Order: sequence, then structure tokens, then C-alpha cells
Amino acid sequence: MKKKILLITSLLIINSLISCNNDSLKSDEIPFISEIIVKENFLESALEISNKKEIKQDIFLNIYKDKNILVTRNLKEDFNGKTNTSIVYQNKRFDETLDFSINVIKFDDNYVYGTNYIEITDKNGEVLDSVGIKNFSMDIVKDGSLIKNELNLFATKKFDLKMWYKVRSDNFKYLGNINTPITYREFIKGPKIMEQYKKALFVKDGAPMGGFIETKVSSYGDGDTTNFVYKNVEKLNEVERTRYYFVNTPEIDHTSQGSKIKEEPWGVAAMNFTNNILKNAKHILIQSALGGSIRETYGRLLGFVWYTNKENPSDNDYSLLNYELVLNGYGKFMMGSSLNEMISNEILYYHYFDVASETAKQKGLKIHGEKDPNYKY
Repeated sequence: MKKKILLITSLLIINSLISCNNDSLKSDEIPFISEIIVKENFLESALEISNKKEIKQDIFLNIYKDKNILVTRNLKEDFNGKTNTSIVYQNKRFDETLDFSINVIKFDDNYVYGTNYIEITDKNGEVLDSVGIKNFSMDIVKDGSLIKNELNLFATKKFDLKMWYKVRSDNFKYLGNINTPITYREFIKGPKIMEQYKKALFVKDGAPMGGFIETKVSSYGDGDTTNFVYKNVEKLNEVERTRYYFVNTPEIDHTSQGSKIKEEPWGVAAMNFTNNILKNAKHILIQSALGGSIRETYGRLLGFVWYTNKENPSDNDYSLLNYELVLNGYGKFMMGSSLNEMISNEILYYHYFDVASETAKQKGLKIHGEKDPNYKY
């Protein structure tokens, strides 16, 4: 009988240890990293730490450069009994005038770069929260602000891009609080049409301006290329072969046309996904990429392809086909220019695609791990 009791007790202890060793610690008593802002000059940066309950033990903020700790702060002392609040730690070079009600601590030097590994630890050195990868320099954020989303306002041992939103570096209204631009449920649906772009031209003096053109399909192509009709648009042909911005789908077979390009797994599936959507669409809009290019290397027009199945749609009824290709694993996210001018609900288009790509990879969707049932391997 004693052996059974000891065995049960041992299993309970092991299970307890395993559950306590999860990547995410959701205790309200642990402070967490809630925002990192890095301006165009990376020295003009700031870091926000938030808490929910009083910090009753020594908990430390450590900011690294490579393997070396640049600065350490005792968060128990910095928060000094305050609850449900945020502290903004500013680099010496970060000189923005923030709301007087925001708790600010000015560093005596520049420690936050946007490539640092940043951690929160207990007095024994156990990592409670972190951003980045220890002993490794990576672009966590560059010329922008990462804001933790509302589903993850707690300490997380490992950095995961899906837990964050990215806004422009000139947007300071989320510093000093734990507000977020939109809900994650809205975010994962992808960008939505914003009024500011509806007022813009599609192209001016040969440069993309972020505006829209309603169009129709002239002829269908593969997963990321379609021939669309453009009527009376400056410096555009009536029919333009249009390449989808931010996405690259696998190839379909072109050898019958004298090309050396052969079919790749998921190429036909991506083509069918795109073309079926376009065939059923009641309206199709092409949006140019403000801050990007109007054409790519081979002369094809570049654009964001929006569609809706409703006859009389509102702006919210449109979906972005480029984004859906990435989210569903039919294409790779082409990580070119971040297009800081292209924004939906304050969040960069680029970030929507970045998170969609990470989501598809982690799920192992289509090109990220699944076997194409219709491809002859």
C-alpha cells in the first residue's frame, strides 16, 4: 500500500514540475515585456514593462548585447508597490515627449537596439519572460513598435512573433499602457481596406500611391500571377500581367511553352486556389504598394489583390488574396521592403504577412510540410 502511495505521490510531483515548466507562465504576479519601440535611428529606442499585481520579490530585467549584459534593473524597486501599470525605459537618445502620466525611467546610455535579447528573471536566474534568443543577435523590431497582443499579456519564456502586433515607430499612443490596436481575432483575418487609401491614386508619375482600381480578369495564370484589365490608367497597358505582392507560390509546368520551369509540389493547388476565388468574385480591386515598386524585375505589375463575393460590398467585405495564400500555406512570404506606409488598423501589412507565414509554418501547412496528393514525386 505504501509503495502505491509513494508512486502516486511521485507521479503527482513529476506532473507538477512539468506543468510548471511550460513556456508560458501566466501568473499575474510576474511582470512582462509589453512593448519595444525602435525608431529609424536604432539608438532612439524604448522598452515597456508591465505588471498586473504588486511585485513582492526581487525580479530582474536584463538587457543583453550578444553574450554580455548591458544593464540590469530590479523591477521590484522600480515598480515600488504599484500595480496594474507600465514603466517605459528610455534610451538616452530617445527624446520623445510622452504623456506626463506615463511612468518613465531614463537609461544613462543606449541599451535597447531592437536586436537585443531581453529577459526578466527571478532571483535565482530562472527566465520568466524574454524577447529574442539568448547569445544570438536578431532583428526583433526595426523602425517600428512591437506591441504584445491582448491574448498574451503575461510572461512568456520564449519569444513568438504571433504574440505581437507591429505598428509604425511614430505611433506612441500605446506606450505606457497595455492597450492594443485590434483584437487577435480581427488581426488573423488579415488587412482590411482603409479609407486613407481609397482617396489615393493608384499611380502618379510612375510611382505607386496605395490607391485602388476595380478590375476584371483578362486571363488566369498561376497562384501568384494573373492578367488583369486596367482601363485608362496612367502609363499602364489595358491588360497587365500582375504579380501578387509579398507572396511567391510554387511553379506550375511551363515546359510545353519551351521553358525549363517544371511543376513543383502545390503549384497546381495554389493556381486552383487563386483562380477559383477570382472566378467566383463579384468584385476585384488591385491596390498599388505605397513606398514600394510599381513593377518587378521582369516588368510585371505589382499589386495587392482584393476580392469579395458580395454584389454590393462594404469595405469590410473585401479579403486580401495575397494574404490568404500565405496564411493557408500555398505560398512563401516574400520578405522584401516592409512598406511602412501600408497600414491596416494601425498595423503594417508586412506584419500581417509575417505572422501568417509563421502560423502556416508552425502548423506545417501545404508547402511547409504536407505532401501534395496530386503531385507525381
